Amino acid sequence: MRAVLALALCLASACATVPDDDGDLVADQVTASPSDDGKADQADLAFTAIPDLSLKVSVGTSEEGRVIRSASSYRAAFGTAPPADLDFSQTWLAVYSGGSQTTGGYHASVLHVRLSDSGASVKVTANLDRPGADCAVTQSLTKPIAVVKFAAQAGATRTAFTKTTTTTACTAQRCGAALDSDVTALVQGMTYMSESDYPLVPFDYTGAGAPSIAKIRTLAGATGAGVSRSFAAFFDHATTVFDPGDPAAVAYAARYQALRTYLEANLTSRAVYRFGAVQIKVFIVGLDACGNLVGLSTVSIET
Repeated sequence: MRAVLALALCLASACATVPDDDGDLVADQVTASPSDDGKADQADLAFTAIPDLSLKVSVGTSEEGRVIRSASSYRAAFGTAPPADLDFSQTWLAVYSGGSQTTGGYHASVLHVRLSDSGASVKVTANLDRPGADCAVTQSLTKPIAVVKFAAQAGATRTAFTKTTTTTACTAQRCGAALDSDVTALVQGMTYMSESDYPLVPFDYTGAGAPSIAKIRTLAGATGAGVSRSFAAFFDHATTVFDPGDPAAVAYAARYQALRTYLEANLTSRAVYRFGAVQIKVFIVGLDACGNLVGLSTVSIET
């Protein structure tokens, strides 16, 4: 019966949540921010971060958000009794878990807490900061969480969590010969798969400045109609594992994710340019910290 009720509320209110057995409002899906549900929101609620709390091992192993409204909920989430001065008739907690991660270096925080326009839903925006490719991190399982307290909202019976994601570089941006060496090592043996596989070939146009279709046409001798595509969309596709049971597909996606993380940490003005038809020349481009136009070229066969 409870599952039917949850499904009905989900269909009626864009996967709004219902209380679990401990009285929490739990959102087991955290969507990318901004989340446009077509409704206005009320002003942000004031909140205070509560550091140094750890969820129970069994809680928050997958990314989730929850609003804790009672002492029993607190005990179920953290495995201990709440502090004596925490009065749940006056104060609620918002808890974001980034889920289990395979290394250290991840940090979670809460950016906004607000009510929906109707006042029925607590809407929380969190941020998950991940370590850059140049970061030295512990090789162990971690579970980044953020906990904040805010004034209890008597009319709220649901919650929704959204998040942003950032990447922190741990050292100064790489450029010039150092970046070229890094990229060459990252893409060794990598191919771009289309109707035929072609290698990824690094290039560096020293001092050429920010990339453009016209510059690539001149510098690389590209021919045919040139179009610009989203860097993010290109890597979103390349890092999607379409067959989780295929080890080669999993490894392919992982290598593209490592390449993406490195390029995002070290290049600005990132884009993907495509020239021609059928045998399409593809250029993944960006600007390094030394002012060089750098990137990778490959070929996509699309008949």
